[in-house]
Amino acid sequence: MTQSAQTNRTGFIGLGNIGKPMAMHLARSEFPCTVYDINPKACEELAAAGAAVAQNPSHVADGADYIGICVRDDADTFAVMEGESGILATAKRGAVIAIHSTVKLDTISKLAAKAAQQGVTVIDAPITGGAHGAAAKKLCYMVGGEASTIAAVEKFMLTSGEKVIHAGELGCGMKLKLCNNLMTYLELMAVHEGMKLAKASGLDLDVLKQVTTANGVLTPSMKMFYDTKKGFDEKTFSEIMVGFKAVAVKDLSSALDFADSLNISLPGTGTCREVIKQVYGGG
Repeated sequence: MTQSAQTNRTGFIGLGNIGKPMAMHLARSEFPCTVYDINPKACEELAAAGAAVAQNPSHVADGADYIGICVRDDADTFAVMEGESGILATAKRGAVIAIHSTVKLDTISKLAAKAAQQGVTVIDAPITGGAHGAAAKKLCYMVGGEASTIAAVEKFMLTSGEKVIHAGELGCGMKLKLCNNLMTYLELMAVHEGMKLAKASGLDLDVLKQVTTANGVLTPSMKMFYDTKKGFDEKTFSEIMVGFKAVAVKDLSSALDFADSLNISLPGTGTCREVIKQVYGGG
């Protein structure tokens, strides 16, 4: 191991569908990695890949230069950052914390301000590409913060990504993520309603796919959703997508809240939030 690798200790918290492969790549890289999750099985898998397993978030942060957080929501993000067992209890001066979770802008600013009092830097670094992209090292990171900070830590992100985009100042990564997410959900709503109309009118769904592929309407993400939706009956599809429904509602609500703060109207996004549960199957 090189001296450079020895002085770049990393940590990762949140080993879910996306966080686990992200952490796996860090653990298998030249950068020593300590992980934490409430799921013991996920921690065991990371230990097998070479990671150290911590008892709580504060143990992850102890001595780490870079810590990635990929947890469910704002409440979980605050929980792993604050308190006696939180990251900020032990994070050293100069450490950088990257928040990958899609959270509110207010959450980013509050945690960044608190961390700064200890000489710790928070950047917002949400990702796009999903679990498949994480596993294939093809994530795209949208990062908000100082350019010099991002330049110093992008090597850690590139263990699981192919592109790190500097979106602007702190918070801009999350703003970009909200814009990206609402465009994605509107695409999926279009697939759902196009398939629904075609099926009701007696058209062959394969023919619809041929046309929308030939004319470029069907993007890669739309195609993946199309194939998944067509491949299962409604009940099974709804069961598969149950976790995505809650995330979609949360993300669309965050986009609408952000729009309200800017005094702009996003009627299509509002409609999408109202029908997104139907898009993912069921009511």
